[in-house]
Amino acid sequence: MTSPVVMDLSDTATMFFVMPSEFRKEDLPTPTSGKVAIIEEGPKVLAVLRYGGFSSDQKIKSECDKLGRVLQNAGIETVGSYRYMGYNAPWDVVNRRNEVAVVVVWPSSN
Repeated sequence: MTSPVVMDLSDTATMFFVMPSEFRKEDLPTPTSGKVAIIEEGPKVLAVLRYGGFSSDQKIKSECDKLGRVLQNAGIETVGSYRYMGYNAPWDVVNRRNEVAVVVVWPSSN
């Protein structure tokens, strides 16, 4: 299993698995389900808030709200929906790592 497992928190349930950079899209196995697609995402800048413990829908929403307030107070514009990133297997009990993230508009360095 890859880490993190990424869940898009928009209205549609979408899950992403991050592949190591040494793999090319063409080298990955062909999905056996029509519900699975292999896509490449281009580079983007994310604002990320890390937290520990077990996640629930309520905890994830709370952390997204917290991140949103920080970004709003800093005047940073966001793009799209928030994402949840989980790094641990379900049976890991201690030292759990979770993150919520959102794409941000970053000023160009020109």
